[in-house]
Amino acid sequence: MRAALAIRARYPRQLTGPVRAGDAEGIHEMRVASRRLRAALMEFAPATGDRAELFVAQVRSITRDLGRARELDVMV
Repeated sequence: MRAALAIRARYPRQLTGPVRAGDAEGIHEMRVASRRLRAALMEFAPATGDRAELFVAQVRSITRDLGRARELDVMV
């Protein structure tokens, strides 16, 4: 949870307006942030057990969705 808060604190711009506005750079930065969040969650997996795996799966799903949005933007 602290990792998520740290990423949110570090990337507040990427977590708000640009993604809603369709800014391609914001989408890219969100993908980068989600990968960093997954890495941080995996670091703490031994201490949190199944909870970390659940969060990682949820973040991976979000990362996939952002990847699709990024691919569409690159095509345009």
